Amino acid sequence: MNKRPCEEMDHAAAATAITADQSKRLCKSSLAGTDSQILQHRLESDANSHRKDPFEADLEKAIALSLADQDSLPLVSDINRNDRVCLVCKKMLSGVTVEGFNLHVNECLDRGGESSSISSNSDNTSAKESWSRLFRRVPNAFATIMQTTATKKNAKKSVASTSSDGSAQDKKKKGVKRPIPFYKWMQDTPYTVDAFCYGEIDNCKGYFLTHFHSDHYTNLRKSWSYGPIYCSQITANLIQHKIGVLSEYIHPLPMDKEVTMEEDDKVSVTLIDANHCPGAVLFLFKVRLPGGQIARHLHTGDFRANPRMCLHRSLKQPENGPIDTLYLDTTYLHGSFTFPRQALVLQAACDMAERIVAGKDDDENKPATALKIWLKKAAVESPCLQEKSAHGDVDNNTASTTTTPTLHPSIGASIARAQRCSSKVLVVVGTYLIGKEKVFYHIAKRLGTKIYVDDRKRKVIECLEDKELLSMLTSNPFEAQVHAIPIMHLKIEYLASYLEELKPHFTSIIAFRPTGWTFRGGNRADNESRPLAEITAPIEEGKKGSQLCDIKPTTASSRTVRVFGLPYSEHSSFRELALFVSSLQIRRIVPTVNMLREESRARMYAILKDWQQQKTEPVRLASFTSEDGW
Repeated sequence: MNKRPCEEMDHAAAATAITADQSKRLCKSSLAGTDSQILQHRLESDANSHRKDPFEADLEKAIALSLADQDSLPLVSDINRNDRVCLVCKKMLSGVTVEGFNLHVNECLDRGGESSSISSNSDNTSAKESWSRLFRRVPNAFATIMQTTATKKNAKKSVASTSSDGSAQDKKKKGVKRPIPFYKWMQDTPYTVDAFCYGEIDNCKGYFLTHFHSDHYTNLRKSWSYGPIYCSQITANLIQHKIGVLSEYIHPLPMDKEVTMEEDDKVSVTLIDANHCPGAVLFLFKVRLPGGQIARHLHTGDFRANPRMCLHRSLKQPENGPIDTLYLDTTYLHGSFTFPRQALVLQAACDMAERIVAGKDDDENKPATALKIWLKKAAVESPCLQEKSAHGDVDNNTASTTTTPTLHPSIGASIARAQRCSSKVLVVVGTYLIGKEKVFYHIAKRLGTKIYVDDRKRKVIECLEDKELLSMLTSNPFEAQVHAIPIMHLKIEYLASYLEELKPHFTSIIAFRPTGWTFRGGNRADNESRPLAEITAPIEEGKKGSQLCDIKPTTASSRTVRVFGLPYSEHSSFRELALFVSSLQIRRIVPTVNMLREESRARMYAILKDWQQQKTEPVRLASFTSEDGW
């Protein structure tokens, strides 16, 4: 068996590691008087110039491509602070606004690196014209939003010929192969995780894919022949449907069942639901070492941590041994990202949609007031958040998109009221090619309505093996009061055009843009310097860090078209990362996201090292009220 030597991996890790003194300075510098004044001055300066701190700039890129190919990007020193690099298509967007950059990245995510979104005024005009034509052909409206087959092929050729992301074609031209980063290899095994952007990898016996988001399967093509691909059944369905890889290379593995690998019987793997997008999983590797010891390595991929994972029969401690290496999704390992639990946000969105559809939105200019009042009460009472799995067992071998959370029985009465209401309000929910399904599912369930999706999205949902969700879909936009559309199209002017084509059946639109970027939960330096016990303590109403949010429409919203940023994320918040790390005995933690900048790497290593040192023995699962969320 070919192994990645521990010495080599530790050497690579040491290249990005920091000393204990540096860690202390990094964690505590913001507490010193002089440094605090400097920090405040920089924050004020950044606010005045509308600039983000380096981490937030990196975060926008990391959302697009969690496991970035660092060597293919320009040096940080060579990038103007007003320039932004899309890590999906590798394009540098000069002078683009934050909104324009977000639109570009989201479109790249949705199209797998074939974005044609705005980067100039002419592009913007073209996009508007495209949407104008689009809405003349409801109900087949969303079909024309996609590029023609010829355009797609040309775009792929263009990306392949100009990219320097380490693909096989690029390597043939250059005649060299770059070694992949150490954190792409699972230690003590001949397997890699989410490393498709490197093409064929020497001595790799199997390629693992955590989930079907394009930033994780970059360069996976129909012609793939480099080795077996291991993933969940849902992800396997999507690979075949969207990419067309030969079935002989796709090896779906069962959920929650330990499987011994064919290539190496000393290695076994268990798939655990990652609470991210449908089909997303954590990989737990168990390796029998030469001396007979068992090493346990956990790769989270992208995940939204919850107690259910820590209670899984393969992870629960002390019944199981410690995790030797944790490859951690550090997308939001940043003190300002402390957004509410998924269940709170889903309930808030359902409440708002029901209230507006029922005509009870008394104050058009302050639609968030009712939500804020409800959330303050829900933080303590939470009578409608009975978050139990529909299967009732974490060890069930099937995963459902629609099992969390189970809503309160009073919803039945709410549905009846909504059905009796002859409302002409259309609810629009932004979605990725795969992801955010829980949002439009729960809103539609609350309103007792079907969901309109285009043919492309329907075919994707057919891959998810979720019969209930599939039964709620319709191809008639007038039959559904909830429409799910690509998230990058939630722009006021586009939605206004859409509404015109749906009149008089619908006379107004409320749209939800679900993303964790929407919410900031306080000062980064302050939150990151707090003791682990304080970060992970149960949240009390009105106290610092309480899970309250104020959802407001964008400033461009009108009385007939309103777009709301929804603090709904499928990545772990800063607090949830702390809770996950504190609930398991872990010997080594390797970040997998935001590794581009040395400053970012040093800051993350410092936080994780500090948390590890503060954990008390024996390690216990952090207290929780529901297995589906802390």
